Amino acid sequence: MFYNVAVRNAAQMAFSQTLLTISGWIVGPVIGYYLQRHAQNKNKQELATELRSQLLTELHDIGDPIKSWPSNPARRSVPDLSNAISTQVYDEQISDLSALTDEEMKSIRDFYSHLQQTQELCDTWVEKAPDDFDYEGEAEGTAELINRNIQSLKEKHTEVVEILEKSTE
Repeated sequence: MFYNVAVRNAAQMAFSQTLLTISGWIVGPVIGYYLQRHAQNKNKQELATELRSQLLTELHDIGDPIKSWPSNPARRSVPDLSNAISTQVYDEQISDLSALTDEEMKSIRDFYSHLQQTQELCDTWVEKAPDDFDYEGEAEGTAELINRNIQSLKEKHTEVVEILEKSTE
């Protein structure tokens, strides 16, 4: 009888150890995965906070030359935006934009692509003196297009700054 109890206790202990081992194999990786994901999310949030701060600083610097451009400039007057604006933060951090929300990423990409397009138009204007355009009215049409782009750029700038500032609150 004593022998049967000892065998039964040994069997129960072996069964318990087997269950604990199997549970450890299942629970251990799950907990490890959870902890890893938690650390990644925390790192992503820290990256997003730092990126927002850097972009806001750059956007405030960009805003000065954009906002200083008059709403109704002279017909042939176009700013030289290439020398007045730096997009270093955006250019260097473009691969990290995925740390931001979809709304922030879209707004940032819209603004910077519009800025690039406007800068290219302004560069064309600066490289090609208004009197060197191919036909009558081309200079005025190009200047008008640039000025419309700058007005749109002002709106996009205000929008992206508001979105990023809202996210930092």
